[in-house]
This record gives sequence, structure tokens and C-alpha cells, in this order.
Amino acid sequence: SFTVTQKKTAEWKHNLADKLRQYVYQYDRMIVFKFVNPRTDLVQDLRKKFRKSKFFLGKNKVLQIGLGRTEEEEVDTNLHLVANELVGQRGILFTNESVKDLVTFFNEHRVKVHARPGNLAPSTVKLETGVLEGFSHNQEPL
Repeated sequence: SFTVTQKKTAEWKHNLADKLRQYVYQYDRMIVFKFVNPRTDLVQDLRKKFRKSKFFLGKNKVLQIGLGRTEEEEVDTNLHLVANELVGQRGILFTNESVKDLVTFFNEHRVKVHARPGNLAPSTVKLETGVLEGFSHNQEPL
């Protein structure tokens, strides 16, 4: 393997689950959200805008274990229902912000990003057959 990334240890995962349990009692609200097209820079921007809140993105199994997957394991009442919602590209936001402010922000928050493979083009561009003026013929292979 050519990667330098360290594998997450069991101890690291237990610490993450413990932090999650602490935040359940430390914050007023816990919101499960779906992140479409997650990119590091976009997540960092959100973390800067909500400095007093905590975002948890990552392994859903670790987050589910932290909250409790069954009624017997759950940290607080009905948290196993929240844990069941953690599938796919989902995360948890712990915050003290009002729900109204959060909904308003996320409904209006849009960021323009470069297209990635699989995205649909917003418009169609047609090029006519023939020589393109303004380009010399030796630039064609480039």
C-alpha cells in the first residue's frame, strides 16, 4: 500500500462514540441530515458557520453504536430510532440554534461547485463543423 493514512483503531472509534454520547446531553438539538455531494471544503465552510455546533460525518455504524441501536443499548429515550436513520451519506448535527434559523439557512444555502462525473449539464452547447477561428491548427491535439 502506498498510502500514509493511519487506520482507525478500536480505541479511536470508542472515543468517537463517547463524544457522541456526551453531545446528546450537551446540546438542545440533534438533527440527522443527508449530505449530497460531500466535499471537504464545503463541510469545512459549514463547520466555520456553525462554530458552536458539532457535525458528525463518517462511519454510520460507529455513530449508531454511540447512540444505541436497540432500546436496551440507547443512551436516551428513542435514540435507537435516530440511529436507524443513519444510512448512506448521512450525518448528525448537534446544535443549540433554533430550528427555524437552521431550516431557513439550509433552504437558502447554495454553493456553486465544479461538475463531477455523473452530473447533468445545465445547458447544451452545439459546435458547428469547420475551422474554429481564433485557434491555430497546432493547438488541436492540446
